[in-house]
Amino acid sequence: MERIIVEIPHQRRATAFLVNDDIHIIEIAGRAEDFSYQPVTFEDALNLWGDESQIPLDLLSLVKEHGCCIEISNKIKTEWFSPKEAPGILDAALETLFHDLNRGLLLSIDEANEFVSNDQQNIYSGHQMYEAMTAVRKLLKDI
Repeated sequence: MERIIVEIPHQRRATAFLVNDDIHIIEIAGRAEDFSYQPVTFEDALNLWGDESQIPLDLLSLVKEHGCCIEISNKIKTEWFSPKEAPGILDAALETLFHDLNRGLLLSIDEANEFVSNDQQNIYSGHQMYEAMTAVRKLLKDI
């Protein structure tokens, strides 16, 4: 299902672009931010770190307690979560894409049409609202 990502940076102009589906969003995060979301077992950690004493303590405790954990990484950081506490892959990819923005939005086509209508306050109001609306309007016109 096609959706629209709206990026509202702190200083540059707001932009909007079309994504095909969740997989497309995850691929964009991978290319732009080296996003990775993968399960890690004790054996995986041992193969990567070489020795149990070298494995970060939070990772070690998770894999020992749960048998595996979810590793979420990007250019800035790597985090580990228990399988139950890990955000979903789409949420993690969006967090990665939006981490250095003032605001990021993921809109369905219907939400995008509502966003550019006169009653957009329920979706977003704030920094660069007019620029964001203009970017979404232009994109909707092109699709």
